[in-house]
Amino acid sequence: VSLLVQPSMLPRYMIVALLGWAVPIALAVELLGVRARGVVATLALIIAARHAAAAVKQRRDYARQVGATTRAVQQARRTGLPLVFQSLHPMYPAALGAPGQPPLARFVAVPDSTIARLYVNDRLDYLRRHYRLEREIGREHARLFGFPPSITQSELDSTARFILVAADTSLPPGYQEARLWGRIVFPNHQASRLTPLLALFQRQTPAIRREP
Repeated sequence: VSLLVQPSMLPRYMIVALLGWAVPIALAVELLGVRARGVVATLALIIAARHAAAAVKQRRDYARQVGATTRAVQQARRTGLPLVFQSLHPMYPAALGAPGQPPLARFVAVPDSTIARLYVNDRLDYLRRHYRLEREIGREHARLFGFPPSITQSELDSTARFILVAADTSLPPGYQEARLWGRIVFPNHQASRLTPLLALFQRQTPAIRREP
């Protein structure tokens, strides 16, 4: 991780890089006068306090999101329909289930062909790579830890009804609405919102053609 060259995915990943600057910064501060050192120390405390406050808020927001998703999963389970997630991050804390019990939902493994239809433009290849990476991470975790269980697009395509656990804002860029995302990933299903975190997908019965 490089503080100056490579952006960090999470702020805590910069800790090791920042430690490398500790000694030269400390030596430089020692060259300053007493008042200047006091100003530097005050600024450092202010910056640290702001970062701490932001971190606390982020964790509180995440805890609220986990609680809302967990409640949504419990609500959806009462329907008896299959539950699926399209993203691993909200799935882990909400769908793992009790020890010794089967997982509460499955992860949708979207194939490369569908990812290519989601993002046709080569300038959006980074979004394709992200989609593929998350799918492969899910597969590797399932191989190592038995979670998350996955389900293929073709398996769901033949399923009459299932529920997607996802807010519109958590869906992939460019498709942040269940109906839009489903139009590409599950074109044989009609998506409708049940709650802000639950979307029902129903397979459409082809119209019967009547002879004149």
